[in-house]
Amino acid sequence: MPEARSNFDADLLLQDDDCCITDAYDNVVESALDIRRKFALIVDQARQLKSELLAKQAEIDRLNTRHRQELSRYQRSTKDLQKRIQAQGERLQQNRETMTTLRRRITQSTKDVEAERKKLDQVDFLRCEICKENIMNVLTRCGHGFCKGCLDDWLHRPADPFSDRAEKNCPKCRRLVRESEIRDVYLGSDTRTLSARDGDGTTEILSTDSDDE
Repeated sequence: MPEARSNFDADLLLQDDDCCITDAYDNVVESALDIRRKFALIVDQARQLKSELLAKQAEIDRLNTRHRQELSRYQRSTKDLQKRIQAQGERLQQNRETMTTLRRRITQSTKDVEAERKKLDQVDFLRCEICKENIMNVLTRCGHGFCKGCLDDWLHRPADPFSDRAEKNCPKCRRLVRESEIRDVYLGSDTRTLSARDGDGTTEILSTDSDDE
């Protein structure tokens, strides 16, 4: 703070002159008022600086708060992203395992379909030559199989008036068929063998094991 200069003159006080004393007093008062004004100005400047300092501090606090909030959001976002990446990895692993399981099932289904197709081929081969529905259960001497109902209907059908041949023949190859030579046949429990039963016992007449191999 600059030192205030006073225009006070002590010699004037020694003079018995009221006017000079008044002037000196006025100068002292004026100097004091000037000092007071300067002090008030300095106080105002200090208050203004303090206000600016508080404003700057508040701005710094707001920036720090925003920075902490952004950092917290970034950390949460990073954790969420890590969780999503982990979840995506787990789902990807599950999808891989599912694909592996599906490939195995497809392979097994293909094998099952092939096995069923072979069984179906066997069944189709063993169907009655006439109706194509029932499984053969009788076999002629010429080796053709029929269901008993169809063969009986064929052998006991009315005679053809335009044919002079009255003998009974095979519906497939028209060879002579004697009822005494017709044998009953049946499938094995594994549907792989076809056996015929006659008076001498049971004889295996067809096996599909070699076809499967």
